[in-house]
Amino acid sequence: MNKTKPSHFRSLFFWIACTCAVNLCSQVSCASKPRDKIVNRLPQWIATEKIRAGYVSTNYSNIEDAKYTYLMERYGLNTAIVKGNFHFREEFTNALANCRQWTRTAKKAGLHVFISYFWQPDHKSFSYRKVVYSDGSSGIAPCPRDRRYWHEYLTHFGKVIAELSLEQDLQIDGIFLDCELYGSEGKKRLYGKHTCFCDKCFSSFLLSRSYSGDQLPPVSPRDRKRWLDKNKFLDDYFGFLERDVEQFAKQYEEELHAVNPGLMLGMYPKLQNWVLYSIARGLGTPEMPAVLFGTHCYVRGGIPIIPQPLPGFYTRHEINGIYLAGFLFGTHSPDDLELNLFYACQKASGYWLFRMPMLWGKFSRNESLTRGTATEYWNSIGQANNEIKLRTDYIDSPSSRINILKEWKLLDNNSTGTEKRSHKLPAVSFRGKLNFLFYADRAEDIYISMYFERVYKYGDSLTYEIVSPQGQNMLSEKFSKRGPINLRFQSSITGVHLLVVNPGRSPFRVTSSNTPIAALDNWSFHTFGDVEPLYFYISSKSQDIDVFGHGIERNTFKITLQNPKGKKFTASTKPGKNDFRLDIEPSTTQMGIWNLSITGVDKTKAKDACFHFAGSRSTCLAFRPDWIFKKYQ
Repeated sequence: MNKTKPSHFRSLFFWIACTCAVNLCSQVSCASKPRDKIVNRLPQWIATEKIRAGYVSTNYSNIEDAKYTYLMERYGLNTAIVKGNFHFREEFTNALANCRQWTRTAKKAGLHVFISYFWQPDHKSFSYRKVVYSDGSSGIAPCPRDRRYWHEYLTHFGKVIAELSLEQDLQIDGIFLDCELYGSEGKKRLYGKHTCFCDKCFSSFLLSRSYSGDQLPPVSPRDRKRWLDKNKFLDDYFGFLERDVEQFAKQYEEELHAVNPGLMLGMYPKLQNWVLYSIARGLGTPEMPAVLFGTHCYVRGGIPIIPQPLPGFYTRHEINGIYLAGFLFGTHSPDDLELNLFYACQKASGYWLFRMPMLWGKFSRNESLTRGTATEYWNSIGQANNEIKLRTDYIDSPSSRINILKEWKLLDNNSTGTEKRSHKLPAVSFRGKLNFLFYADRAEDIYISMYFERVYKYGDSLTYEIVSPQGQNMLSEKFSKRGPINLRFQSSITGVHLLVVNPGRSPFRVTSSNTPIAALDNWSFHTFGDVEPLYFYISSKSQDIDVFGHGIERNTFKITLQNPKGKKFTASTKPGKNDFRLDIEPSTTQMGIWNLSITGVDKTKAKDACFHFAGSRSTCLAFRPDWIFKKYQ
């Protein structure tokens, strides 16, 4: 922070002492000022590393506990979410000291930091207009349209953190705005269609509809929702409230980014009511999307509960945002957690864990770990992050694609054959974006056929692109209708090429090819239905094989690996704990061509199955045993 300027914190202490004082600077609307174009985008480390965060609560920890940031870094976490008690006036000095200590230590440990503070101020410390519910009762949470609340509390403390983020010895990358309504009970724990019907909201809406002051109907708070509904105003009423809250959130974003344009703005919990959607729309911009800390995975089930596909989900709600999956130590066991963390970094922009102090022995009331010790949790977190680090090099850039193609070659150069005829391939359906390797000689006619299922009526389409061994895009198309897709292609260079397919949420399959082709696991395989044998190569007798995965929703399946001598190894998912792990020790590993198949459990048909081979950056599954690709040694 520039030492020659008046201290923002010195003026803040005076503000705390004078409960009626108003921060005049925060009352000036940014909408009246020309806004500088934000040139900062999300930091590149999020795309390459993913956000791997742990939540720490400074009110449950001593300042000395900041030393645990080194432990978090050792086990592969790259981000800390540091919560401060800024919502209590009397706690401000301690909260500021704690945040300084944690962020200073985090910087030394190499961790990124989000500072967390509550949307809802302590109702004894701060006095703002209270929310009024549809039954006429008042809550302790603020009315989400209270302008004074937004400026004096929410924006003020946001700017405190933004100013703090400029200090060179601290590491503050963003804000985690905790929008849960603590202290409220039942349905009133959240905003929703039962809020807000206070005098200000109700009268402001009617005045916007050309009512005058003497025309306002004398409707009591408990009757206002019914009156609006009866007069066919209810949808317009909530649209009016949403626009105002979105505008307040936009002003909040503008004022904080005027201090630090690179500060990321995040919010919690999952978007589930009109207030949260409005805030998310206001916080996120195309240049700097909001970081949305989801809670879908708090319950058992994990990754399959995340809205998919996330970009389409946010686009429908006009939100610029990225998603992080949240996991509770009290819900997920160590084995379950390891699996889910890996897939969170495939399906989303990362994950966050609640609460890290539990792993150094500090619990709040009613907290406990699930079927495991702290050591087992640390080990699972570390193993998941090791696997994630192996995979995050596979990003869609020309250099990474060149590196992928340089890693692979045909096991048998004669497998291309002299007669280039198309071969019908096993009926294996895939879901999600997937890379395929295929071989092409210069000036050779290549024929590859696919079939696009398109099970979702709106929005889904299949796009593909062909990438040369030099990383250049040679052909790309988009298909929106269900049916066959015939790729005809002639390469100008000899070697292994890349076919990148993105079908949205719908399944697709490769039906035929006149050249060796194989599916490449850059993160994981997501198959749909039974999988006929696919083939892969093990290059060393000492190589262990470790495959783990899960069924989507309640779908169960059995996976079978067979070695070159015909010995089979199987693992199955189970209802209620719908994941599996298959470990094949080096002592039983056979060098050569293996195959993999997936079937349903108890004579049922397999449905959605996700799996990947741990311990290696990628695995290639060929459609024929004579079309094997292997890595260069």
